[in-house]
Amino acid sequence: MGSRDRSGYVPIGPSEFDPGQWTQSSPVTILTIWNTMIGTSVVALPWAFNQSGLAMGVFIILLINAIAMFTALTILKLHSKHSVESEVPEFAQLCGLILGPKWEYVCAGFSLAAVLGVAIVYWILMSNFLYNTIEFGQGLFNEQSGLETSNGSIAEILCSKSANLSTPNSTTTIEETDTSVETEETFFTAQTTPLILIILMPLICLKSPTFFTKFNSLGTINIVFLIGVVFYFASQWGINATLDDIHSEHYIPMFKNSFPSLSGMMALGFFIHNAILTILKKNRYQENNQRDVAAGFCLVSATYMLIGITFYLSFPLAKDCIEDNFLNNFPVDTPLMIAARLMLLFQLITVFPLIMYILRSQFFMLVLKTENVGYKKIFLLNSIVVAISILFAIFMPTIGNIIRYVGGLCGAVVVFILPSMAHLKSAKQDGKLKWFTLALYCPIIYFGVANFFAQFSV
Repeated sequence: MGSRDRSGYVPIGPSEFDPGQWTQSSPVTILTIWNTMIGTSVVALPWAFNQSGLAMGVFIILLINAIAMFTALTILKLHSKHSVESEVPEFAQLCGLILGPKWEYVCAGFSLAAVLGVAIVYWILMSNFLYNTIEFGQGLFNEQSGLETSNGSIAEILCSKSANLSTPNSTTTIEETDTSVETEETFFTAQTTPLILIILMPLICLKSPTFFTKFNSLGTINIVFLIGVVFYFASQWGINATLDDIHSEHYIPMFKNSFPSLSGMMALGFFIHNAILTILKKNRYQENNQRDVAAGFCLVSATYMLIGITFYLSFPLAKDCIEDNFLNNFPVDTPLMIAARLMLLFQLITVFPLIMYILRSQFFMLVLKTENVGYKKIFLLNSIVVAISILFAIFMPTIGNIIRYVGGLCGAVVVFILPSMAHLKSAKQDGKLKWFTLALYCPIIYFGVANFFAQFSV
């Protein structure tokens, strides 16, 4: 969906793009690339930086950005070469043309798996935002809490009891959360809220989700708002980081052995390869495609580092207190967080039907070779996806781990392996396969494989 979605890593299908004859300028194309990759995954970036260490985190983002941008440009070159006789709609079809028909299914299958991962993450986030919003609403009617709200000061930042604190002496400013004791009986709990979202099923089953495309700008507005929120709190907290005192709760290591958490996330954070041709075909000046792709990738990496590093360095408590959704580090009654959660909840509710539309379109095209199916098939597929999402939201609501595992697997195949294999096969067919080409692309394949298996070492 290009400019329609802000998930940060949602693949799109050729049918999702307006088939009209309009074109767009380079700045719009660059922002579309940015919008397609950037999204609500940014809420996990501070946690990912804590997993990798500061220097290693910057290195990983720059490295994967460079590799992903290189393989995306490789796809553009292959498309220009192999779409002369007949138009190739997207990368999956390009793989089928160069590598063989079965590879089209491989590319489409792993793209589908990435969409499923996005759907699961969205359901978890929607459940989280809805639960916190309900909890805040209940607090407004609680005589003990009244209408007082938190302001995000150090004394009001939350640190979960389950946080693996690196220092034995945790500061007294930590408000420990205890979910084992319920203050009052209520149906709305963190475990039941994912079930409440089943009421969205009629929206998910709509055959044409055109109505929800009217909320396109919400994604960009929300990301800009989140950046503003991060900078606001950073200005209030100041820099809380030390590079030399390993006993300090503010100690910032340059490197941590758990760095694959970030590399797995970034493999999905730069996941646009099966949508790049659809986005660029509307670029008014096709000769600028490579430049615009490079600019889009650089803008994305700058955004990732801006949010991740700023929150990581300024966070006033032990760095291991940072949640994989940094909004969870704030009480439910923090004004800015109330606004952020409401905005993100509304965005996710409007975007989720579009994600499900993409998922079922790609699935039925892959299995039945047609998108036009009846409501029974749509309802059955949606029910399976929703059931899977609910199970994850109840039993494994850790979006950081889900993103990195999905990214490690799907990113390895679509971002690293298939573009490299397609280029090597194309060069071999032309009799131009040289040692330099092998030395350039084979390490990319090895990197993708290693990044996936490294996820199991964290």
